[in-house]
Amino acid sequence: VVESGRADGVVVTRIAEVDERLAYLRQRNFPFVAHGRLLDTDFAYNWLDTDGAHAFGEAFDMLYDLGHRHFGLVTIAEPMTFRHLRQDGLAAAIARRGDPSVRLDVATAPRFDRGTRIQAINRLLHAAERPTAIVALFDELALSVMEEAARAGLTIPRDLSVIGFDNIAASAYAPPGLTTFDASIRQCAREIGEMLLTVIGDRPAAPLTRLIRPTLVSRASHGPVPTGPALTGKKLTPGAAHN
Repeated sequence: VVESGRADGVVVTRIAEVDERLAYLRQRNFPFVAHGRLLDTDFAYNWLDTDGAHAFGEAFDMLYDLGHRHFGLVTIAEPMTFRHLRQDGLAAAIARRGDPSVRLDVATAPRFDRGTRIQAINRLLHAAERPTAIVALFDELALSVMEEAARAGLTIPRDLSVIGFDNIAASAYAPPGLTTFDASIRQCAREIGEMLLTVIGDRPAAPLTRLIRPTLVSRASHGPVPTGPALTGKKLTPGAAHN
């Protein structure tokens, strides 16, 4: 596209920690806007992103205030910047509390390897002391947690709270309704289009950057910390582990 001159500018999505596409486009002085950020904050370029770090901090604070102290994080193995930012937001929120009783267990799997993902989730759910609340990097992972929890005989949110990110359509219909964060994708798309037109037409001297704060969509998948046997010792359905 760049070498042939078939476009006046491009939008680049799914930004990795180190992304050769952005380095190439900047070297060529070709107009572009990235949907996402690099880890290298010294690399100047045009970008729009959603503030996943803030959202994950907000999710932790909400669950902490509901009494949760044992948390799970379901994440991906791929070197994507949004993974780091969201996880860093969660870690920062935990650090701000300064509470030594807070515990975080992490389940990691390749994004498109469903079998490995399910195994990782079940290791959390079937642990002798399982988390009482799980935050997933995005809704697809959160929905997998809810499915496996149901197979294990757990009731959400009585036995386990789950929070996702993205507010995909399925999150509203998966029982009991997934609490998540709306990433305002339509708004992002409109603003990225406007930014790209500005970059193409005006060639601004300084990079254009915008950070959009996601909105909490509170549904029914989170609640107070379980008490009594449900906290650590509820017996799971025999044979419930799913590989």
